[in-house]
Amino acid sequence: NENYASTKAEIEGAAYAAGIYVQRLQELEAAGLNTAVAHREYEMIVEQLNGLIPDLNLAIDEQTGLINKNSDALIGDIEAWKKNATAKALQEKYTDVLEEQGAAEAALIDAQAKRNRLTEESKILTAEKSRLESEQSRIAKQLDAVEQQINRTNAEGAYELQKQKQELTKEYNLLGISLDENSEKIQDNINQQNGLENQIKESRETLATYEGQIADAENALKLFADECENGGDKLTGTDKAVQTMVGRLQALQDEYEATRVS
Repeated sequence: NENYASTKAEIEGAAYAAGIYVQRLQELEAAGLNTAVAHREYEMIVEQLNGLIPDLNLAIDEQTGLINKNSDALIGDIEAWKKNATAKALQEKYTDVLEEQGAAEAALIDAQAKRNRLTEESKILTAEKSRLESEQSRIAKQLDAVEQQINRTNAEGAYELQKQKQELTKEYNLLGISLDENSEKIQDNINQQNGLENQIKESRETLATYEGQIADAENALKLFADECENGGDKLTGTDKAVQTMVGRLQALQDEYEATRVS
């Protein structure tokens, strides 16, 4: 994830630069700070350190002209800040993963609810189709009966039967139009359900993968905590675990976005 990688790089860069500044402070202190130029450089470095890591809260003693803590303690403070800042970044990444999982679960629930509504709508449409077909079949039988009567009746007596035939034909055709519209709605319902079924399947796969991302985040946090407890200065193992988590998360995020907008 770019946000985590950027934050991690900023933390490492600030800690590295702070270490260089502390080294220069040590050199100036060893030389005795005997000149105004040395004093000014010393003050500027202290300002730079406070700007880089405000938590250091360094101050120069007015009487000694030196910072309010020795350089060894300062190096320890920088390392502690680095570990705390890294731990915070990891915790935020872990929180992000949980939030993303929650969003994926919400998307799944929404898709399932829509599919359930479409299922109920499909039942209504199917029942309406049966009703229309039954009604059209009834009208067809009436038309057939009228046709037979017309064939058995002389021209003078067929007038009323022809009018009845026209009315029945009109009603039959209207039912045909309603059936066509109903069929379109049923097909649209089927298409929407198929799309949601695919979305639900992909969302479930995404959620299953998020379980792995959460496990990765938890492992990275645990590894970091263990290394801090053991006093490790080089967090190479943590970096590897975190980068694995970040890489998998980015691929998953792309998949989730595709699922969300589909």
